[in-house]
Amino acid sequence: LTVNANMVKDAIEDLGLNKSCGLDGITAEHLKYASERLPYLLGLCITSFFIHGFLPDSMLSVIIVPVIKDKAGNINSKDNYRPIALASIISKVVEIIMLDRMEK
Repeated sequence: LTVNANMVKDAIEDLGLNKSCGLDGITAEHLKYASERLPYLLGLCITSFFIHGFLPDSMLSVIIVPVIKDKAGNINSKDNYRPIALASIISKVVEIIMLDRMEK
């Protein structure tokens, strides 16, 4: 799978703003307002990930945050929480590209 700059650019445009970042501290805003060269460079990196079958640990690590389901419910009950995984924004870009490719 070869990933070109247009694929990365489209994936970055699909990212939502004002979302929490992963362990790397990079937000969607960093990618959206970065240099116009970024999609080309990320395309090269993502292509090499696919060719070599390797993803950096930073892309595979997530932060699990418990979020309460019902604020009026029992906050001491584990059943009143759902987990949210905060993943790296770069891994989200890779996911969007892969999903788009699979849908086509």
